[in-house]
Amino acid sequence: MMKKSSYSYLNKFKQLEVQLKKVADVSSDVTQFKDILDKAKQNNPLIRYQEGLIWDLYGLRNVFAHADREKYIATVSKLAYDAIDDLINLIKNPPTVGDKFKKKVYWTIDEEIMKDVIQIMRQNLYTHIPVYKKIKGGYKFKGVFSESAMFYWLADNIKNIQLNFANQPIQNINLKYLNDPNDLYKFVAPDKSIFSVYEEFKSAISKRKRLGVIFITSGGNKDTLPIGIITAWDLPEIETYFKNKIS
Repeated sequence: MMKKSSYSYLNKFKQLEVQLKKVADVSSDVTQFKDILDKAKQNNPLIRYQEGLIWDLYGLRNVFAHADREKYIATVSKLAYDAIDDLINLIKNPPTVGDKFKKKVYWTIDEEIMKDVIQIMRQNLYTHIPVYKKIKGGYKFKGVFSESAMFYWLADNIKNIQLNFANQPIQNINLKYLNDPNDLYKFVAPDKSIFSVYEEFKSAISKRKRLGVIFITSGGNKDTLPIGIITAWDLPEIETYFKNKIS
């Protein structure tokens, strides 16, 4: 019975190790587990958040790997097997942004009057509005109308702005304000992993940049109208997968 339990757990943990090696891009069978895990957690934030659990599971694996120790453990809790299965599933089949953040997105054209867009932003607590120009056969992305874009435009032009500035179309704003290098935006396809998107936000912070928004479009093409949106306000939802989706 003990031998069967030992073999079962070692086999289950091996499945997890295989997935960790894929994430770490390690093919050698002689690479130490610590090195595999160090590389894997750099490539996948889920593994980084669950590093403590993985080490616990590895410690149990080491017990069974030594025949003289396994006699001290009666059986392996189902929780250990469930935890490994959950980790493997999230690594192999991570939730996608299309699954979790596909929604109706408010967008506008550059001919729209600023005050109308601002009112909609205020009413709905929108922070970033993608702006498009109508072209033959579709739309061309111009930039993002955001709180910071409006602020910096006003600050730089306050002496020249007339009282009716709010009645001007967005196209009167210089494109540099809609494409602020300090308030970044990105486009991703619906099949992008939510963990990869999470890393995009964290990476920007580490570089002292602000990634304000990620738009989801078909194929990740910026000239395609958005079908979903992710902002920093959505990061706590992604973090629930780090904390609550593992048994």
